[in-house]
Amino acid sequence: MKFETDTPCAITAALVGGFARKDQLPWLPCTPKEIATAALDCWREGAAICHIHVRGADGTPTHSKAMYEEIRDLVRAESDLNLNFTTSRLESMTAEDRFEPVQCGPELATFNSGSFNFGEAFVFENSPTFMRRIALEFWKHQVRPEFECFDTGHIGNIQRMIDEGYFEPPFFFQLVMLPKGTTPARPGLLLEVLKELPPQSHWMAVGTGKDQLPMNTLGIILGGHVRTGFEDNFYYRRGEKATSNAQMVARVVRLCRELNRPVATAAEARQLFGMRDARDPASRAYQRPFPTQATAGPVVEFFAAVPRLLAGARHPALRSSYQFHLRGEQGGSWWIRVADGAVTTGPGEILNPEVTLTGTAADWLAVLGGTLHPVGAVQTGRLIVSDLRFSGYGALLQSLAAGQKRSL
Repeated sequence: MKFETDTPCAITAALVGGFARKDQLPWLPCTPKEIATAALDCWREGAAICHIHVRGADGTPTHSKAMYEEIRDLVRAESDLNLNFTTSRLESMTAEDRFEPVQCGPELATFNSGSFNFGEAFVFENSPTFMRRIALEFWKHQVRPEFECFDTGHIGNIQRMIDEGYFEPPFFFQLVMLPKGTTPARPGLLLEVLKELPPQSHWMAVGTGKDQLPMNTLGIILGGHVRTGFEDNFYYRRGEKATSNAQMVARVVRLCRELNRPVATAAEARQLFGMRDARDPASRAYQRPFPTQATAGPVVEFFAAVPRLLAGARHPALRSSYQFHLRGEQGGSWWIRVADGAVTTGPGEILNPEVTLTGTAADWLAVLGGTLHPVGAVQTGRLIVSDLRFSGYGALLQSLAAGQKRSL
């Protein structure tokens, strides 16, 4: 990877997070007005982006849509600061609850790129099905994703979704390097992780506590971007707590100047990361149209015929559930369930399918029609199948072919 140190450094201020408490830091911003004021102070010091979590009246984390909207409106009334709303999971939340911050229309939102153990606290689950569902919300609301990657496998998850057509460049990766459960904050490991990023990627490395400042400095000198603030660290220096998020932003700005790295304005950050300008109704985050669900045509007709074609199928490797994500003209998402001799199918997604198949609608129709070899389609990457040894994929094709012969 080439380190572009002439690229302006975009500074993100992570203001409050989901774990800090007022008894730990009495000046922690928690109400919408406090958070908006802190965000504007950081913008005046040089931050291009503010990462936002919201808190309830008692200070506990929440995903209140009304609070996100209040912060959004207060900040946009006085600045062109870019807002980055969290989509992290809180206890008892549904997938739809996690969509709401994206639906508020920030310029950027976090995209949690896989499941992992959050230290000793809990398992942070982000299933492939959930990731695909929320990706469509990003498209629908013209919000750019900041890919939160906690290990290198998460980068692979995003690469697969790029291949499936869910994202378009430029890409922005947040490499979260925590003491437990993720890639540790070590310079040598950071250099190795950077090799895994896809082309046209921007990145920043997030360190917590004593690791925050070293990761900030590495981001500056290696051509990445920087995140600072109370979400990741309370201390300005050993034994001395920071007085504000803005104080920490000001230090990063000074470091950039000392290390000959230009600091990105909010407008420059939008250009770097492909974010829309929320103040311009014509501005868009994505150049391609929003992926749609076909309602007519040969793919729709195929799935309508599946219950008839698979009726009575007894192949031993036939799985109980299949998920299809098909791009392009005639594309969309469909599922197939096979249970107790009954076959059902429909548009959309199901939880935890045994086999997921991704590709273009045209290639899937070519496989069904015999003009594209099913093994060759997988070997060349035209179809991506999440099926160990492809036995479930082969069983489905064989059962469909047998059903087609019976119907002749």
